[in-house]
Parts: sequence; structure tokens; C-alpha cells
Amino acid sequence: MKFKALFTCLLIVVAVIASNAQPPQGGGFGQMDPEQMAKSQTDRMAEDLKLDDKQKTEVQAINLKYSKKMGEIFQGAGGQGNFEDMRKKMDEMNTEKNAELKKVFTAEQYTKYEALEKQRQEERRQRMQQRQGGAPGGAPGAPGAPGGQRGGQRGGQR
Repeated sequence: MKFKALFTCLLIVVAVIASNAQPPQGGGFGQMDPEQMAKSQTDRMAEDLKLDDKQKTEVQAINLKYSKKMGEIFQGAGGQGNFEDMRKKMDEMNTEKNAELKKVFTAEQYTKYEALEKQRQEERRQRMQQRQGGAPGGAPGAPGAPGGQRGGQRGGQR
């Protein structure tokens, strides 16, 4: 249970940093280089927050800086790192990034950015629970659970 919560937190942080756009078939964020990730994030932010050209340039630089840092964290861990340490580093990095973005955005843009990120985190959390085969407060595929009655299961009723 602790591992699931930690793993979910780690993925949320990664996803906050990574673009929320669907990767092309056969690809994923693991195959995106920092430049691609930063561009994808910036394009999404520019559209969602109506950034002007100056803001877009500054946001691109911030996104690239933190995409590279994220890559360094993962490379340093080599997939075998201490998840708690990685999560802590990524939380710190995300806090720094948000502080930099706050300086670039207007108050209205930053408020909208925070709301969008919170919504994306919740969507990612739900997708992770579905991928892990669990539903909040119930068994995998439990009727009434988000994504319940998977794969044609009828919940025991015929």
C-alpha cells in the first residue's frame, strides 16, 4: 500500500513536469528528449493560458531547464533508485519551477495554471489506479467504481 501511494505520487510529479498530450503510438515520455518535452509543455501552456510571445519564450526556457533536471534525476536513479529520495527531489524541483512560472504569468494565468495542474493530477491518479487494476475503495473492476465492471464482468449478477 505504501509503495502504491509512493509510486502514484512519483508519477504525478513526473506527469506535472511532463506534457499531458498523448504520445504517438509506440512512443512515450521515456522516448521524448528534454527539448521535445519542453516544447510540448510550452505549447500546451501557451494554448491553455493564452501566453504572449514574450511569456512563451520565458516559459519554454523554464520548461527546458526542468525537463533536463528531471532527466538527470531519472538517469541518476537508473530505475533502481530510492523512490522516496526521487519523489523528494522532484517535489523540490516542481516547487522551484512553479515559483519561476509564477514570475512569468499574470495572477489570473497562474491561478488557471494551478487549477489545470490539479485537474491533470487527478486524471493521472485515476488512470494509474485503473492501470494497477484497483479502484478507490473497492476491488478491481468493482461495480460502482470508476471504470468498474471491466472486460465484460457482470459483478456476479446474471
